[in-house]
Amino acid sequence: MVSFSTFQDTIELFRKNEIRFWVFGGFALDGIRGKITREHSDIDIYLVSDDLDKVLVLFQSDDYSCYKREVMYFIESADLKIGIIVLTEEDDKIIAHGNKTLVKFPKDIFLHDNTVSLNNMSFRIVPNEAIALDSKFSTHASDKSFGTKLKYDSALFRQIEIIKMRE
Repeated sequence: MVSFSTFQDTIELFRKNEIRFWVFGGFALDGIRGKITREHSDIDIYLVSDDLDKVLVLFQSDDYSCYKREVMYFIESADLKIGIIVLTEEDDKIIAHGNKTLVKFPKDIFLHDNTVSLNNMSFRIVPNEAIALDSKFSTHASDKSFGTKLKYDSALFRQIEIIKMRE
């Protein structure tokens, strides 16, 4: 499991090294709620493609295992697991291609700052439209339920193209 302290250290390391990223998944949902609601097995990150090499260099040591499985990157240690989806651009879309997902977001969706606070630490999460979509496929009932109550721009949400989504 990834402790909040490990999450906090990871986010601070990314910030200090000017990594452009967005948190999604369980920690993002807890950030919206403003409290830790469950244990987290990993930290889910959307990452700007230009920053991937910087991230891999940061974790280049015997303490970490960095690898690519299918199209996603993973960083693991005894107390840390990060799953990274690298964002790419295509025309007026931002592409998020994970191992079980392929989603095209309108570029405008990432222009709005979506910062949350958890235990007195602020961090940027993916737009609420992306969280609402992601929560529909969560394996955690509380996250799935919470996602249905989330406020988001329905016009932007309708512009999201789901090419492939996990079952």
